[in-house]
Amino acid sequence: MSRLKAIAKKLDLTEHIESLTALFAREKSVVMSGDITLHFKFIKSLDSVELPQPPQMPPLKDALLKLSKDGILDLDTIYLFIKQIYFFNRLKSMSLPEIWTQFIESIEVPKEILEISRYFNDDGELEPSIVIELKDIKDALRGVKEQKRELLRRVVNSNKLSSFLIGIDTPIYGQRLS
Repeated sequence: MSRLKAIAKKLDLTEHIESLTALFAREKSVVMSGDITLHFKFIKSLDSVELPQPPQMPPLKDALLKLSKDGILDLDTIYLFIKQIYFFNRLKSMSLPEIWTQFIESIEVPKEILEISRYFNDDGELEPSIVIELKDIKDALRGVKEQKRELLRRVVNSNKLSSFLIGIDTPIYGQRLS
């Protein structure tokens, strides 16, 4: 049994801590490290405020690790980050105590991330206009790929290069099989 659980049990706080952690977006410890007087000021200032409940979120540690290694995230994972941005913007628009307003105003969300957040609707699906734009990009890429393939085919089959190219369909003696 961990030290926190033992203390919580002795003080009969287990049920209270469980109900508190149920409000968290992700599994986290209730222990806060740092300046306890500052934490107390932050917590005390929230007595008069009704905060919205954050969306339930799976741990994003793997996604952050992937991003740190220049990885690519799938749309569902991107939307999980967008949900956090939506929640943060709701907090930013609320009337909060001064200590919280200063803290939240000090956090800047990059414009690029705000732009990406506009790509999604409330259900986590791409906006139809974005889907059309992505389809156009995909079609253009498919066309370019086909042009490259056709150009390569013409170059490989040209008479000027045939004497230099020995491939699977060309025997060593220089006659083509097909």
